[in-house]
Amino acid sequence: MLVDLDYFFAQCEERRNPAIKGKPVVVCVYSGRTEDSGAVSTANYVARKYGVKSGIPISLAKSKLKDVDSVFLPVDKEFYKQISDSIMEILRGYADHFEQVSIDEAYLDVTQRTKANYQQAKEVADTIKADI
Repeated sequence: MLVDLDYFFAQCEERRNPAIKGKPVVVCVYSGRTEDSGAVSTANYVARKYGVKSGIPISLAKSKLKDVDSVFLPVDKEFYKQISDSIMEILRGYADHFEQVSIDEAYLDVTQRTKANYQQAKEVADTIKADI
């Protein structure tokens, strides 16, 4: 099974500061040329409703959210790696075989522990979702 932690960087920021949950949260890679230069790394679902998505210029994202109480934050890779490491350790515990493919994605082989039963694999997935 594939575990993909959707809008992972923004979720990490919401975990760090629960007061921003429910607001558009945009995590950015700032280039440093100007205050708004750079690109959006990720955005939560609230921000996506306004058309903000990965890869667009920060200035465009800010214009889409100009009338909305939104949060723009710089990427904090060290913090995200700490959270990723703890989540990946949880995932390893559910897998017969485990392969992390990025900071927010991993493949888990659960064939043996579920005896190749789809319903049991779904239950494992639901348990994982609750645990992380």
